[in-house]
Amino acid sequence: MRSRFIALGGLVYLIFFLSAVYWNQKLSEPRSFILLSEGYTPALLQQTLINIGLGAVAGLGIVGLFRMFRSLPLLKALEEEIAKLLGAVDWQAAFYLALFSSVGEEALFRGAMQNAWGIHWTSLSFGMLHILNQRVWYWMVLAWGMGYLLGYLYLWTGDLVAPICCHFVINFINLQLIGRRAREMGYQ
Repeated sequence: MRSRFIALGGLVYLIFFLSAVYWNQKLSEPRSFILLSEGYTPALLQQTLINIGLGAVAGLGIVGLFRMFRSLPLLKALEEEIAKLLGAVDWQAAFYLALFSSVGEEALFRGAMQNAWGIHWTSLSFGMLHILNQRVWYWMVLAWGMGYLLGYLYLWTGDLVAPICCHFVINFINLQLIGRRAREMGYQ
């Protein structure tokens, strides 16, 4: 079951990524997704490494902030709702799901949509993608705010490396924590 779930997630996010490539190349002014796609130079490699670090630090900061407020009823309910949905996610599943979702969503939302629609409509669309159910409607609002953070990282750095790294760190850590919570709740 777990491998089929990861494969399905991978397929969905591959479709996101390919849609972004198509949108970026055919429907808007073509832009590269990452700095290194413009050709290798030591300066570009250095900037990419800086962007990786910037994205990782931003992601760790967001995770830390949310962990500080984890005991709030709204965040606790959200964690439990996602734990019910995903079950006891192990670190390998967390890794692949975080990788697929961060690359696919950032390519589509920042790499394609934001270039065409701007940061506001793209962030709103990103938030709407994260509607889970009426009980945890505020996840959409949190994701909407995250859409702005990721969008500004993209604008500031000029490529998708920092937003992808930030998104990956947030999802990888949170999926592992949610998997632990699911095991505590008795979900497999």
